[in-house]
Amino acid sequence: MGDRYQRTSNTINKDIKMSQTRLLTIDDLDQFKELLNRKYHAKEPKADNSDEKFISSLDKSGNSNTRVYGYFNDDNELLSASCQHLWRKMPYYTMTWGLIHPKFLNTPFSKSVTNSGARYSFDAAVYYGESIDRYTFFYGMTLRNLKTRRDLWLKEKTYLTENYERNIETIIKAGKDTEYEPWKQIIGFQPRQQDIVIKICRLKPKIVYKKLYDKGLIDMTYDHLYG
Repeated sequence: MGDRYQRTSNTINKDIKMSQTRLLTIDDLDQFKELLNRKYHAKEPKADNSDEKFISSLDKSGNSNTRVYGYFNDDNELLSASCQHLWRKMPYYTMTWGLIHPKFLNTPFSKSVTNSGARYSFDAAVYYGESIDRYTFFYGMTLRNLKTRRDLWLKEKTYLTENYERNIETIIKAGKDTEYEPWKQIIGFQPRQQDIVIKICRLKPKIVYKKLYDKGLIDMTYDHLYG
């Protein structure tokens, strides 16, 4: 199974920005620790063991069903990271967490996402998912940030906004746990202090049909069926 996850190059070269994004490993620990130098995560005080959980993901990155991607600026400084967990029994994945360098803590959300390259580290995981035929994933955000991020995505054309449909799957209330393993990953395996929205993202049907058509798995395109 591990060999399948290594098919794609560790460097994603979709565009100039993406060329500064790559798969992280434990060899990047020193720079990765800089992302952990914060008192809060998602505006909640860090749990005592949160740093260990992040580092554990980095240690597994590329060697299991966990992959951590990082974005570097022109000075080779790590500014953001995103973690992808590939499910073993279903062809889906979860984006379990994202980190932005503490230097952006006092920067407005939309600007921090742009300046830290967080979108590119996230997109790198999405591109990899598609490369191994995984077209559906889940991620989380606080309910209070739902409208902020929606407005941001509506205003800007990105790979996700152009190619993926996004909907709310469920909401995990503050202080509540969940029985579902993927949701546990997203909330950090412990109840959160805020309401967490679980969102589902699915590659748009027209694009899925084209991928299947190009592979010779079907003899019709989306337009053939639906006009």
